[in-house]
Amino acid sequence: MMKNGRILITSVGSLVGWAVTAALRPLRSRLIVIGCNTLAAAPTVFDCDRVYRVPKTSDTQVYREVLRAIVLREQPDLIIPGRDEELAVLSKFSTDRVWSATRVLAPPPKLVPVFNDKLETARFAARHALPFAATAYEPEEIATLIEVHGFPLVVKPRVGGHASKGVRIVASSAQLRAALATGDMLVQECLNPGTLSGLDGFLSEAGAPLYYAVRDLRHAAEWLLDDAGEILSLQGVISHTEGPQAMHMRLTDDAALVEVATDYARALAKAGHRGVANIQGKQLADGRFVPFELNGRFTGSAVARAYMGCNQVAQAVCHFLWREPYANAPLYPDTTALKLSIFRGVDQTAIDVLETNGFWSADGTGGTVNPIDAS
Repeated sequence: MMKNGRILITSVGSLVGWAVTAALRPLRSRLIVIGCNTLAAAPTVFDCDRVYRVPKTSDTQVYREVLRAIVLREQPDLIIPGRDEELAVLSKFSTDRVWSATRVLAPPPKLVPVFNDKLETARFAARHALPFAATAYEPEEIATLIEVHGFPLVVKPRVGGHASKGVRIVASSAQLRAALATGDMLVQECLNPGTLSGLDGFLSEAGAPLYYAVRDLRHAAEWLLDDAGEILSLQGVISHTEGPQAMHMRLTDDAALVEVATDYARALAKAGHRGVANIQGKQLADGRFVPFELNGRFTGSAVARAYMGCNQVAQAVCHFLWREPYANAPLYPDTTALKLSIFRGVDQTAIDVLETNGFWSADGTGGTVNPIDAS
């Protein structure tokens, strides 16, 4: 009888962590799920069999030591990252002999900047003749971008800015100067601004609204590359978004989106990437698809695709753990996945145990664990 696979999900309390654990439900009886998270009071951490509370990823050295100790203790077969900030740490660990028996779904070290540094993403696209939103970093490049594309423009942190944090849409030179002064920022053309709504509702002279989100229509595609660099799965979606959140989503096989996603997948495979990646972007008025972002992990919409018959999380686990195909349900192209925010009851004792001891297990075993001492 085949033993249960052991999976470690980092940042399991995040939106991506929730999506991954939810998408794993069809395989749950065959898995031991281990999680780690910074916060104890996150409901999805208690969907794991065992979970550890870890330092913030910004405390890089301490986080690295704790994560390494958890891997030594738990010996996972597969690690699935929940946040972009973890890719660099996991990528370096994947070359560590201690991790030789563990498969890490993270890009190789040389490709981490391509996923996490938006300027490097644009440069990668340019080197491979792939479409990407026009991007400028140096002052003279920004001046040219304004001359060619005009306003509005999008200002983003060069590194970070995940889940749209720190991202701004600017409509004038004064707003652009103010946005650039907030950090190490770059500027992108605003693709098909006609799909945006809600910008007129924000008037800075009237004060900051308590609740505010720009709505948009976006296209995205996520794919899996097997160990030979071949495309194991590729699926496109159309999303109606509010701020960083996809509120409505449906599948699409739009030819322009699929072609661009396939070209990105092949270019990344040639550069050494294996596992999961995705692009997000917009369809232009002339039908072309142009990305504005590239990610090297599953997204929070992974579970929405699973609901519609394309469970790429389960596909990845079956392929990389057991070398077997996953029997997806038939695709439901006429189904729309709707986002629902709900409350969930969690035993306060479980939260207290994880907060105090740094470890919790569903079977109540394990006691107090200091992962740093576990090595």
